[in-house]
Amino acid sequence: MIKLNDQVFFELKTHMLIAGCTGSGKSTALKRVIDSLILTHDTIFIMIDLKRIELGQYKDLSTLLYDVAKDEISAIDVLEKAVDMMELRYKLLDESMDNIKNFRTLYICIDEIAELTANIDKNIAKESTALISKLARLGRACKIHLIVATQYPTRQVLSMQVLMNLDYRLCLKTATKQGS
Repeated sequence: MIKLNDQVFFELKTHMLIAGCTGSGKSTALKRVIDSLILTHDTIFIMIDLKRIELGQYKDLSTLLYDVAKDEISAIDVLEKAVDMMELRYKLLDESMDNIKNFRTLYICIDEIAELTANIDKNIAKESTALISKLARLGRACKIHLIVATQYPTRQVLSMQVLMNLDYRLCLKTATKQGS
């Protein structure tokens, strides 16, 4: 659940998109969501910060599974690990649905997802899009959720499959009507 002035604002049991133009507060909003999750949930995190500065404050977080990924190669590495974790969780669910009680919720936080999915290097864009799409489609059922931030949430940045699975959308100031 996300709290606002000690009141439950909403419960984050799905994926979330935070969108807005430069300077609109995307990274700040993302950090407030993360802070609220840390305070109100028994959660674990994977963080990808391709701007290299915004999520650095969480580098010593005890529930951070891996170092904050700050480049495309380490981002793809942690996304692959998240997919492996998801597949393991599904294997455990095949054994018994009661296993879901043992899963800690994993939030994968990506600040400026376009640096991966719309990357000039088409191999990075293709691989990251495939991993993020798989997590968006299948992660929720085994307590794995995406929280992504971007300036311009178009199909060039987020595939239609990913966009359709980002149920919560926080839209800050945008530069164009289409961006909104």
